[in-house]
Amino acid sequence: MRQHNCRFSLLLPLFSLMLYLSCFAGCANSNPYKEKSKRLIKPAEELSLNFTCSQKKDRVYESVLKNQSDVAIDLGSYELEFEYKEEWFTVPRNNADLGTGELVLAGNESIREYDLSESYSSLSKGKYRIVLRISVYESNDAYGESKPYYIACEFEI
Repeated sequence: MRQHNCRFSLLLPLFSLMLYLSCFAGCANSNPYKEKSKRLIKPAEELSLNFTCSQKKDRVYESVLKNQSDVAIDLGSYELEFEYKEEWFTVPRNNADLGTGELVLAGNESIREYDLSESYSSLSKGKYRIVLRISVYESNDAYGESKPYYIACEFEI
């Protein structure tokens, strides 16, 4: 009887540990966001743009958009998206972003800073992207026709 109890006392902690680890692994990989992104992202390179993101400090990211085209680009508002199982999900905002309406002429660049703590509550670890709404003009001024696009740059938290 004593030998049987000994086996049980060894198996119980092992079983508990396995149960804990399997729950922890599953919970760490869950998706905290429910709304799938509906935005069609145009690769920036196809518009002769170079769009990159980098971390400046805790929850502050910087994007650099280099306009290598021969037309003007108008920068609008941005959204944040989270990647989960090769799909993108919209991260809900705490407040509205009106955008700056910045015009970037051909050959110029725009550097923007995004303090994510101002617009978003706590963010889970994972892969994110800043999705920027832009308008591409037919010429190097803002007086002609324009076409709207979404471009994105990715980063990890």
